[in-house]
Amino acid sequence: MREDILISVVTLVSGFASILGGVALILSHIFVRRLYFVRVLLICLTFADILQASGAVLGTTNYLTLSEQKRKDSNSFCVVQSFITTFSSVSSFIWTTVITIHLFYCFMKQISETKNYTIFLYHVAGWLVPAFISVVALESDKLGRGTFNSGAKDHDPGMISSGQWCWVKVNATEITSTDIAFMFLAGKGWEFATYLIAGAFYIILMVNNYLRRRREDPSLWNSDIVRADDERFCYTPFILYLLRIWGSTRFIFTIIGAYKNQTVDKVDSVLVYFHCIGDSSQAFANFLLFCVFDKDFRKEIYRGCNSRNNNEEGTPLLSCEDQEDETNI
Repeated sequence: MREDILISVVTLVSGFASILGGVALILSHIFVRRLYFVRVLLICLTFADILQASGAVLGTTNYLTLSEQKRKDSNSFCVVQSFITTFSSVSSFIWTTVITIHLFYCFMKQISETKNYTIFLYHVAGWLVPAFISVVALESDKLGRGTFNSGAKDHDPGMISSGQWCWVKVNATEITSTDIAFMFLAGKGWEFATYLIAGAFYIILMVNNYLRRRREDPSLWNSDIVRADDERFCYTPFILYLLRIWGSTRFIFTIIGAYKNQTVDKVDSVLVYFHCIGDSSQAFANFLLFCVFDKDFRKEIYRGCNSRNNNEEGTPLLSCEDQEDETNI
């Protein structure tokens, strides 16, 4: 019981921090009017990450309100939360890949403008594809809390390969190929693809940029294509690895049946904490990377606040000239 409470606490804290951080990122970008195209894509990614953190918070809260017996079953709330989590996680991975491919294509082709049909395709991929996948999983009755337990005595059966939130429902004594297929379809397949695509493309860009600097050519990130401070996007796959590797490891343990090994079971009892923190923290990590640790962005925020304060303090609502005009009228 104590372990359940600790897992709930770390999930809720990281989830709420991510929601607040994601909202702050979106509002701050609107405030300083830094809404050129690649940052609009970042906002789409952040919105998906906020939804994912919200799903983790809702699922954990629902888990805490249920009795021990009811935690083994799926209720309507659990299914809805699972739909939100599935949609948002797939959307987050797709938007991460979209940003990667967009930046890579712009650099390779040396173009700065994005055609309307390309923008349309981005949004189809980022929103409609996850919605379609979530509906398929829902109609197949695969969304909910699983009761699968492969012999691990110290684990809640619904938490195998996930946290206390609901995800893919696996109600069996042994995971089938269909169950694994739905796990890949509902998130893990997209996650592994993002690992490969984002990591490979950004490494190529970083190596290319390093070679340009060795030749004393202008940096890729200091051109008309993308602003210099957007070089931070190169760090996003490494943050993704850091946050998601724990859940990916637990997923691999699940599909190969490693929970039957006591040593693996003990390792998993530690990994679950990192998993619950990592899956809920993407929006907060983006807030730190693109707002808090971005010196130029902080300066823009500070400048914007100062200009607004000066306008409010130095300019009366109705100037003397306006008053005279009103009098003349």
